[in-house]
Formats: sequence, structure tokens, C-alpha cells
Amino acid sequence: MPPLYQSRQADTIFLDLAERAGILHGKGGLNDIVNQGLGANYKLELDKTYTIDEIIDRSLKSLYGSDKGLDSFEKAGFTAMQMKPAEVFNYYYFPGSKTRHPIYNMQLKKVGEDLLANLKKAGIAHPAWSEEKIRFHYQPLPSWTATPTYPGPAGFDLYGVVWKTAPFLFDISNTNSNPYLQEVCSNDPYFGKLLINPETAARKGLKDGDMVWVESQFGGKIGPVPVKLTELIHPEVAGVASGLARQAPGMNPITGNGIPYNRLQSTRADTLDVVTAAIELSPRLRVYKA
Repeated sequence: MPPLYQSRQADTIFLDLAERAGILHGKGGLNDIVNQGLGANYKLELDKTYTIDEIIDRSLKSLYGSDKGLDSFEKAGFTAMQMKPAEVFNYYYFPGSKTRHPIYNMQLKKVGEDLLANLKKAGIAHPAWSEEKIRFHYQPLPSWTATPTYPGPAGFDLYGVVWKTAPFLFDISNTNSNPYLQEVCSNDPYFGKLLINPETAARKGLKDGDMVWVESQFGGKIGPVPVKLTELIHPEVAGVASGLARQAPGMNPITGNGIPYNRLQSTRADTLDVVTAAIELSPRLRVYKA
């Protein structure tokens, strides 16, 4: 895409700044650092100034071969590579394709002991968790414990689940405000709908396309949202593909598309994971026709 007005590519600005700051050229300079990722035939001259396109071209050729430079990618957009079946699995790079799985987590146990020792040293108690609960969660072997979602309050008969879709794998760069990605999702029959099993729908008197309210055991409520029937969902589950639906002043209004799954979740202390502080992702839900 051509630049808008006097806008410049960020890496070009960084290269200019590095040159003006005197850290672009010479041994230990930015060119020297970039050379660490380039093949022998594509190294940068340490005292020469390169454009970002020239650097990217050399980087691509180092990775994919002399015929796969920037021009090639500008025409094709991608390159295809065939991996050996064994290389698809992470363990292939271990000697003899063998690895060890730490079932007994010594580090977790040590962190728990340090936490309790530091609390005692400071003369304070944890504001949310007892010593007994801390010891349980920081023990070195996996153990099960009930959460507020199990078995859940009466009437809330479904577990909520949410997962990512290909266009919105993450939102660090605000991808859900991208109209092209939103257009892709608008053609996805599973996006922006509450997915339930046909068996569940029959039990609740629902059919494909019906509008429903969704209530969480934690008090959150969303809707009306459309129902999508699918055998891909367990009968005890209601699923949402990429919750999104973020709304905040200054954001592109298109980010409001989707289902605001976060409204169904809780940040209560008893619903947080003791070790990671991760929130409970699968609240118990009640679904009924709008």
C-alpha cells in the first residue's frame, strides 16, 4: 500500500534514528547485529547504510533461498514448505526424539513455600486465601479441587466455553477493528452466535436462529444473541467463537461485533486461580428464549 501523506514505515524511522545516534555502523552497531540473522552471502557491510527493503530482501533470501527475495514475496505473497512428518511434533528436536515431562513440579512447591515464608516474615496474611489453600495449590503433584462452577447453582445447566478463530488469534494490535477481518468473520456461520448442541436445543425448545438470553451464575447477562445448532458442541456446553465485542470510547464501532463473553465471567477472589490469578473461563450458564 502506498504511504498516506508523509507517513513512513516504522523500521525506516528506526534506521534513521540509529544512524543519527551513531549506533548503526561499525562493530557492535545495528548492521552488525542484523548480520547475526543473515546468511553468509547476504551479510551487510558494517559501514554502509541500507534501506529497510534491502535488509528484508537479504533476510528472506537467507531464510528461503536466492530466488525468494522481496520481489518474489510481493508477487506471490507467501512461500510453501513441506515439513517431514516427524518435524510437526515439538519433541523432534530432542536427542533421539525423547523428552522428559516433569510430573513432580519442584519449582511450584518451592514458590509456595517462599510465599508462605514471606507472608510470615512480613507478619501478614493473604487477603483472599488461607494457608491451607495456598499449600494445596502449590503442591508439586496435580490435584483436583471443586470450583464455584462445579456443580453450579440450580437452573444453570450449561458450561460456557470460548475459543479463538483464525482472523482474531490475538488483539495486541487491535485486530478486531480491522474491517477486512470483520468481513471474513461475517461469512463464518459460527461467528457471533451461541453454539449449542441440537439435543440441548430440543430440551429447551430452541431452533436454529432463535434469539436467546444468556445469564451467568456470576450475575452477568448478554443478549439477545442468535443460536447456532451444531454437533461440534457437547450437550452440556454453550460455546462462543471469539467473544470480542469490545466497546470503549475512541474505538472503531465495528469492534462491537460478536458476543461480549467477558460479561459472563467473574473477577471474584474465589473464582481466580491461586497460582496464576487466571479467571474462571467456563461459568455455569442459563439459556432461554428471548
